[in-house]
Amino acid sequence: MLNENIYFCPYCNIKTNNSACCELCANDLKNFVNKNLGKTQYCDSFTAPFLYDDIVRDAMLKFKFDNKKNFCKSFCYFMKECDIFYSDIIVSVPSFRSKSKYNTADLLAKRMSKFLNIKYNSRAVKKVRETKLQHECDFNSRLLNLNDSFVASSNLVSGKDVLICDDIITSGATIDEVAKACKKAGAKNVYAIAFAISNGAFKNFSDFNKKFEIKF
Repeated sequence: MLNENIYFCPYCNIKTNNSACCELCANDLKNFVNKNLGKTQYCDSFTAPFLYDDIVRDAMLKFKFDNKKNFCKSFCYFMKECDIFYSDIIVSVPSFRSKSKYNTADLLAKRMSKFLNIKYNSRAVKKVRETKLQHECDFNSRLLNLNDSFVASSNLVSGKDVLICDDIITSGATIDEVAKACKKAGAKNVYAIAFAISNGAFKNFSDFNKKFEIKF
């Protein structure tokens, strides 16, 4: 069992005490800080601490595909510092299949639950049909690919403010569909947080402003 006082720098993988990354990598990360908040049609607000580029992208790929679960705590250390609206429950983006050996969104949600002292329920949202992997689709296809593929439990989210946890926001289609499922189940407000957001996401939101809106 990992010592709760030890973090692993996700960017160079050295152990650090009481710090989300080493001092050298912290200086590099200053170039990737993302302060933007936005919203989609159904998600009332989303945010992420970093842009998905260079060392942030490399760390996320290791987390997803190289079994670097120990990066989770460091990722969430940065995520919890974002502007997050108070929520009653945390949910994660569920998955039928993935090239990853585990659901990274689930790991992040569990850790964020501890950091924020908000209950996490992995059964609150379910994926009810198999879809193509989102990274295999262009932006238009992403919106159609996930349409009505999630169902939320009204017993768990009705009347509540919900926080969705995911690893990366690429187009916004995934968090929008999960938020739609929560709203259909009676959720009051739905917010989302991820570790990183794609640079291209902001252009996509601008191009499809009838569906998405960014607040700068």
